[in-house]
Amino acid sequence: MGATSSVKEDCYNEQGQLVLSNGASSFNLSNRNPYTFSDSWNKFTVLGCDTYSYMFGFIGDMTYAYMDALNSVFGCTTVCNNSDMVTNVSCNGIGCCQMSIPKGIKSFGIGLNSYNSHSRVIHFNPCGYAFLADQKWFTFHGLSDLSGFIRRNNRGVPLVLDWVISNRRCEETRTTLDYACVSQNSFCYEPTNGAPTVSHAQGLSALSYVEQSEGIKIVVEWVFANTPF
Repeated sequence: MGATSSVKEDCYNEQGQLVLSNGASSFNLSNRNPYTFSDSWNKFTVLGCDTYSYMFGFIGDMTYAYMDALNSVFGCTTVCNNSDMVTNVSCNGIGCCQMSIPKGIKSFGIGLNSYNSHSRVIHFNPCGYAFLADQKWFTFHGLSDLSGFIRRNNRGVPLVLDWVISNRRCEETRTTLDYACVSQNSFCYEPTNGAPTVSHAQGLSALSYVEQSEGIKIVVEWVFANTPF
């Protein structure tokens, strides 16, 4: 199941002043009980040469019972002294870093910061970015991502949501007449809580509608009864 979220962006001027701060810093799925952010598809990604970011992951609603719902806190740091250090080989902590997220996250918050307000790298990297996105969608493009990433992705970045559909285990559901994961585009797996979850790839025949809330656009796909997914 797909969703679209915004990118957290902070930009500085040559005097080290924060001149632009865009993007939602928190996302909440807790009112949509079947959904969690997929730990197998999404990665927490940070871009910049003077940037560190942290993500709070919640197993429930971040607005209520804050500390009880808090599941994890993790961060990512990316630094580089000059543009020659930045390559488009991988997210290795130089210009780009990535981290996996835990299972079962229903809400998260992002904090974005800079060590020196980008003052030492301002001529090639005035901004830092942080986001959660489908890892198969994102490829690091080196220097071009350090200044033009938000322009290329101003409509948001794609997320993958897992959808818990039953309390039965995958092994049990495979023998039922209503088992849904019957094509190469879908599979059933069991998170740590044991509840079967459907994940599926693109290119499916489905009737879709869009829900917009809390900064996230969720595309819900209902597959026709005679169309296997």
